Amino acid sequence: MSDLRMEAAPPLTPEYLAEIRKIPSTLSPESFQASLRLCAPLHSHDVGAPRHTVTLDLRYGPDDRHCLDLYRTVDAAGPSQPLVLFVHGGGFVRGNRRISGTYLYSNVAAWANSHGFAAALMSYRLAPTARWPAGAEDIERAIDWLAANSGRVGISTEQLLVIGHSAGATHLASWLCGHHGRIPDSSAIRGAVLISGIFAPALLPFQGAFAYYGDDLTPSRYSTVSGIGGTEAPLLLVAAELDPPEFISQWETVVSARTATPRAKTTAFWIPDQNHFTSVQHLGVQLDDLGVEMAKFVQSCVKRLD
Repeated sequence: MSDLRMEAAPPLTPEYLAEIRKIPSTLSPESFQASLRLCAPLHSHDVGAPRHTVTLDLRYGPDDRHCLDLYRTVDAAGPSQPLVLFVHGGGFVRGNRRISGTYLYSNVAAWANSHGFAAALMSYRLAPTARWPAGAEDIERAIDWLAANSGRVGISTEQLLVIGHSAGATHLASWLCGHHGRIPDSSAIRGAVLISGIFAPALLPFQGAFAYYGDDLTPSRYSTVSGIGGTEAPLLLVAAELDPPEFISQWETVVSARTATPRAKTTAFWIPDQNHFTSVQHLGVQLDDLGVEMAKFVQSCVKRLD
């Protein structure tokens, strides 16, 4: 489903939104699949020839999961277009940049391309084989690869933003905090979007967290709250109305921490009527609140003064 276009998708009706609220907010495979089935009809509208070129399975590192897919718009201004790197979720132990038989996550690329952005969708190593800070290391490796190979694949990383969802947002926060060995230079990215992430693992113990961090989640080195609060990178901090309460609490904590860095651009966004999964599954469809907000954020980060 790499050639999705979203313009013909129907709006989100009150009846449809009521169906979302019937899905349990627990982060279970059953809730994920129920959300996926509900959203699938919105992503079945192909209204003509694709507006992007797709290059799949680009290897950015030695591991089998060190791969990314690149979606470039064909009507944008060449390699100077903004580039968004998307880091998927999956509770640290599952997930992929493409999920066979579904529209995930080519819908993220379709959203990006519809706004004139190129998109790179990356996979990363999973726990328990890969433990903290493997996620941050893999984001660093992917960004370095994109920069080193930008000319060959027809992109530019001068206007790069990174978007992370759930565990992907946790890995992105970890990268911003330098858990991979060094705090990124302020010029590394133009901004970051953190959607429903875990920023203080000790406050949200679950099996996947133990697989990634180990049996003890309390060491302060795992937390990204203060690091996120202090980074000068522009941030869009996102939570969904129907996220589990623990995720909303984590969002509130990092939003509060950002008040200590008044010079940094910070946008906090609450997605109405969406759960932990549908927030990203809806990207690209009509009346997608998060997609509109993210597009405004990207454009504000890459805007240059005349």
